[in-house]
Amino acid sequence: MMDDTREKHLQSKLDWLKSEFENGDKSALLDAVDWCAAWRLVMPDWVANNFMHQHRRWQQFKVKTLDEAFDVQKPKGFHLNKHKQEVDKTFDVYLAILEAERRGLPISNDGAISEVCQKFGINEQMAWDMYRETRKTKWGQDIEKMRKKHE
Repeated sequence: MMDDTREKHLQSKLDWLKSEFENGDKSALLDAVDWCAAWRLVMPDWVANNFMHQHRRWQQFKVKTLDEAFDVQKPKGFHLNKHKQEVDKTFDVYLAILEAERRGLPISNDGAISEVCQKFGINEQMAWDMYRETRKTKWGQDIEKMRKKHE
């Protein structure tokens, strides 16, 4: 049986993905399928119905590719490896800032930011941007909630 906090978190993520999908982010449907598979959840109706509809378009040769069926594609000039490296680095910088704070350094230019800049070879503005951008994500918000819960 799933505990109430975890269940609320999982449902919150699905609610957010549904909102993103309804607001035009077609990749949110695939993210929701992945989320349900990863957590072994029964797919909500909106996920199951939309997935079946889009997938059947491809199965029935109404479209040429799965990208076309799900109305998703990477932007022109998108380089997957470069983007992945940037995302990974942003994630690593964020975690390094939190770790420095856990050790007692303030999140300031003279504290955690300075340490992270040296470690990753970036400037203060870049470190702050990575920290702030990650905090805005659903993942970053979840981490902030967990940190506050354990304070």
